[in-house]
Amino acid sequence: MGEEHRNSLYEVIAKARRFETTKAMLGRLVMVSRVLTEDKEAVAVRSEEFLRAACKGPYSGLLLVYPKHAIFFLETHVDVTVPFVKFIGGLEKEGLLGGTRVLQTTDASRTVYKTFSHRVINLAATKTTEHKPAEALDVVVAEALGNMTKLGLFISSLPKESLQGVLDNLHEAVPELMCSQGLLEHLLKAEDLDGVPEYLARYAGPVDIVLDNEVVWPHPVRLFPYE
Repeated sequence: MGEEHRNSLYEVIAKARRFETTKAMLGRLVMVSRVLTEDKEAVAVRSEEFLRAACKGPYSGLLLVYPKHAIFFLETHVDVTVPFVKFIGGLEKEGLLGGTRVLQTTDASRTVYKTFSHRVINLAATKTTEHKPAEALDVVVAEALGNMTKLGLFISSLPKESLQGVLDNLHEAVPELMCSQGLLEHLLKAEDLDGVPEYLARYAGPVDIVLDNEVVWPHPVRLFPYE
């Protein structure tokens, strides 16, 4: 009968450190969607219900629902980002959202927002063709990400007694930090950005790395094994 394996002190400590490292991995997800339902609040409520059920730890961010668009800025454990994208795909199948574009998925060293909140922005639907940026797509994406980040830093700096009032009137309090409806429409029409199916396929698919020497013709000749 074999001798029972007992973990060494080193193995116990290493396992604990791996757990703490995984536990602390923070992910950031930013997406824009087209709102297809008249019940704007339903999109926000369903999203918060999902996050409360899926997140075992804290999560933060902001969901802004415009008359025809929505932008999600979510900070949570990296294990929640892909399920949340799938959840948004489910809302698309239900006809609540459509044409979602993923602007950013990345690891984050710290949070921008202190808590998660949502607001329905009661604005008149503007002509979305008015926004015609001359910059490249990556510059437009950076503008949207920059606005949401600055907005988060602004909200996080507010005292508790004035927080709710400002959140209820963001478009009046800091209009310069709000993504315009034209900007969001421009991002939704950007075919170079991944939609939900493309993002999930890219996430689940194998990584195909092409080395620089594989795209050079003729192939370099190695005369010695140490070259």
